[in-house]
Amino acid sequence: MPSWLPLLNYSTKYNISLSTLRRRIKARSIEFKLDQGKYLILDDSASAQTTAVVSTPKKAEVKAHHQEMPTASVSSEISHSNFVEASVLTSANRLVEEIKSAYAKILQEKEEQISQLKEEIVDLKMLVRILEDTSRPNAPLQIEEQKKSDATSIASDNDFLFSDFQTRDI
Repeated sequence: MPSWLPLLNYSTKYNISLSTLRRRIKARSIEFKLDQGKYLILDDSASAQTTAVVSTPKKAEVKAHHQEMPTASVSSEISHSNFVEASVLTSANRLVEEIKSAYAKILQEKEEQISQLKEEIVDLKMLVRILEDTSRPNAPLQIEEQKKSDATSIASDNDFLFSDFQTRDI
């Protein structure tokens, strides 16, 4: 009478990795059932012998097992793997296109920000010119006042230097 084993028990009993069992379930190359969210694998003597041959690492036995498989199942496995590869490539291409569009959107936003900042710079330069032009009539008075304050500071500096020089012993 056939019995059903959980993946972990089956894996331990026949020394097959869990990932290999999952791949076989996905490819539907092993009898299984889904019971309350858990995969159970059919454990009968015929099923166990076939699985044991495939799970051994000897190349000759694996080749012999593949030669025993009917051509329809081999071609279905190939078409399934091609389908998986195509699915992965399609997903990757879709992601690349999404990234490209997001990058293009960000780039466009940055270019708009740059143009706004350039316009602000032009406006600020114009304001600076206007302010400089309006302050120019007062400029000669400010220049004279600056010259006087500079002259007094230079004179006080000279006095300090001269008095410093006088107190030194030569």
